[in-house]
Amino acid sequence: VACYKIDSKAENDSAESGAQELRVLELTARKRAALYRETWERSLGKKPQVIIIGDVHGCVREVMELLRLANFSPGDQVIFTGDLVAKGPDSAGVIRLARQINARTVRGNHDHEVIRWREAVMRGARPPMVSIEHSRVARALTEADFEWFRRAPWYISSTMLGVLIVHAGVVPDTPLPQQNPRMMMNMRSILPDGSVTAKHIKAYGWARRWKGPLRVVFGHDALRGLQLYPHAVGLDTGCVYGGRLTALLLPENRLISVRARKQYIEQRRKVKLYNGAHQKRVTSTSGSVSKFRGTLRANGISSAPPPSVNSGRSEPDSRHWLKE
Repeated sequence: VACYKIDSKAENDSAESGAQELRVLELTARKRAALYRETWERSLGKKPQVIIIGDVHGCVREVMELLRLANFSPGDQVIFTGDLVAKGPDSAGVIRLARQINARTVRGNHDHEVIRWREAVMRGARPPMVSIEHSRVARALTEADFEWFRRAPWYISSTMLGVLIVHAGVVPDTPLPQQNPRMMMNMRSILPDGSVTAKHIKAYGWARRWKGPLRVVFGHDALRGLQLYPHAVGLDTGCVYGGRLTALLLPENRLISVRARKQYIEQRRKVKLYNGAHQKRVTSTSGSVSKFRGTLRANGISSAPPPSVNSGRSEPDSRHWLKE
């Protein structure tokens, strides 16, 4: 704001009035600048939050509601636990939204079916046997959306936050580079003999046996519902089955959820749901939820790279693992 000194006595009144107006304008400009600075700092990632969202399965409207509840801003990092597509009303819409907000996702089992079908078509090869729905979703994605989608890695890890994000799970006592990607997309239980299965076997959920050091955040298991263990958090709460869509906010370490707008598909087995009391804050019933380490930095998140897109294939291959 430019200020001018007025010497003429005849103009004293107008000068006083003008100075007052300038002070008001200057104050308004300061407030506006402060607001812009605060928004800009948040968008630069100085004080962001990480929003980890459970299985979406095409429920795009619930994703938007959950982001509003999380007070999402451009500086935040959204990460999905996989299975963005299939079963629900708008799989293509979920992918489009995720790409627009610069989100990241790990690869789920349904995602993998869609990706490998479309990649086969792109190569001119015979498409693999997948469900009609998976092929329909694959055809519905735009080229830009599919290029974003096909780069989904097997896992995303952050040593700064002390978390490992994966779709289904990890095998305890097995180093991360030696984990089988297929199991990471499909496993649910570990039998007493140590064998891994995708079946629901009571009292043998893999997350019970995971001892860290990283805390695993995963989805895939709507039947067991919300899972809280000292070193594992399961976020699949059956949104597509009429349950809820759940997210973990970091580094605040808080769970939020929104109710599904409707039941989009029937589950063959009863899905364990939880009530709205979990929407604000949840403490593990099997022990206190430990604080996540560190604060987010722009380079604090690393991931296992997806299969080479140049090869035109996305079959799981242990050669694509990344050691932190």
